[in-house]
Amino acid sequence: MQPASVGNSGLAKLVGPFSCGRNVLRLLVTGATGLLGNNLARIAAALGDDVTTLSRSSHDHPSLVGIGGKHIRADLCDPDLSERLAGLEFDCVIHSAAMIHIGWRRQSESLLVNQGGTQKIVDWARDRRIRGIYVSTVNTLPIGAPNSPRTEKCVGDGQIASAYVVSKRAAQQVIDRAVEDGQDWYSVFPGFMLGPYDWQLSSGRMVLALRRFQPWAPSGGCSVCDPRDVASGMLRLAREGATERRYILAGENLTYFELWSRIANRLGTRPPAVAMRRPARVIGPILADALSLLRREESDFNSAAIRMGQQHHYYSSELANRHIEYKSRPAEDSIQDAIQWLREVGYLSR
Repeated sequence: MQPASVGNSGLAKLVGPFSCGRNVLRLLVTGATGLLGNNLARIAAALGDDVTTLSRSSHDHPSLVGIGGKHIRADLCDPDLSERLAGLEFDCVIHSAAMIHIGWRRQSESLLVNQGGTQKIVDWARDRRIRGIYVSTVNTLPIGAPNSPRTEKCVGDGQIASAYVVSKRAAQQVIDRAVEDGQDWYSVFPGFMLGPYDWQLSSGRMVLALRRFQPWAPSGGCSVCDPRDVASGMLRLAREGATERRYILAGENLTYFELWSRIANRLGTRPPAVAMRRPARVIGPILADALSLLRREESDFNSAAIRMGQQHHYYSSELANRHIEYKSRPAEDSIQDAIQWLREVGYLSR
């Protein structure tokens, strides 16, 4: 598969605001094969920055074709990671690599990658005195509500304590300690990202599932944003810094019923009939965990994921709007570009 274009709302529209009077930024991007890391690496390279990508994949992986620059094949947990990076000079590291498992199992593995890997990157950046941008998630923040999107200043909890949430919170504590120690780190909290270059099929897996009629959608909601917009905000932080150390980079707050309906309409398939009602919300998690026991492994269909889908993960990006000029395009544009890209690379047949 070859990298596809991102349409009219793609890289070209992001290059403009940064194109005048820029010095070349030497960037290390971890997790470069993921949805956000890949978009960020492509945008930074298109802007003329010196981009070095780091992931477990080889340099000829389809997700890395067309980015250019240097690629380092390494695991965050490699004991010789610092040696692999020796001799290279950077202005900033953007740490987007993470293990994502929304379930009850694999917590030790998630902590090893998300907390342990983040600690390694922080220690490495400290020794070189360079800036760091850490990709957290809104799933580490207090849960939102339909009429009350949460901000960076809100307190509380309400999140489902899955392996992903627990390990990402532990990683966030690593970053918070680094900031307290005087290191130059920023944390960004993206919402639910939909867009092109989803090689690992994160949100793309949901799009593919909607090729077939789904009778009901989850009863909760999410804040839909585009990885290109999140990347744009992160690059501004990398270059200019900001007055705060934490920024929510979210978007349009939609119920899953509305989001799934929009995706189904774009795909030309039948949208869901209803949002999941109480009996299904009770029976679903029990059935999911029973299937996991029978299979002796936990699939994406598990009680943690189902319960998370019943919550309203609604957030406000007002602080990022004011401080780093973050702007989130309409969710409809992200849906359209995500579907177009999935078709172009062959994940989604017409």
